[in-house]
Amino acid sequence: HLQDLAEQPFILPEVGSRTRMLVERAFRDANVVLQPKMQLVGTEAVKKAVESNLGVAAVSKYAVLQEVRLGILKILEIPDLRLLRPLEMIYRKGKYFSPAANEFIRFVRNYARTHLPAALNEFPTH
Repeated sequence: HLQDLAEQPFILPEVGSRTRMLVERAFRDANVVLQPKMQLVGTEAVKKAVESNLGVAAVSKYAVLQEVRLGILKILEIPDLRLLRPLEMIYRKGKYFSPAANEFIRFVRNYARTHLPAALNEFPTH
C-alpha cells in the first residue's frame, strides 16, 4: 500500500519527469507523505539504484522487463496505486498515409474509444 511505500527509502526520477509528477500526485491524493531518499536523472539511474539495494522506485513495468526476467528486480503490485500515462498519437499534417498506416490509425482510435477512460479526448481526424 502507499502508506507502506512511504516508510521505504524511495528513489525518484528528476523533478519535472512525468513519472515523478504521477507518483507525487498519487501520494498527495492519498494524503500520504512521500519522503524521497534520492532523486536521479533517468530511468536507468533509478533502476541501478534499486539494483544496488538503495531503495524502492516506481517505473514503467516495461522499463524493467529484462531485469525482472533475469531475477535482478522484482515488480510489486501496489493495490492503491495506479499510475496512468497519457499517450498522444501525432503525425505530420497533410501527410499521405499508406493503407496500412491508415488502418493502424483507425485501430488506435477505435481501441482508445472502447478501452480507455472517457477522460481521454476524442482523437481528431486527419
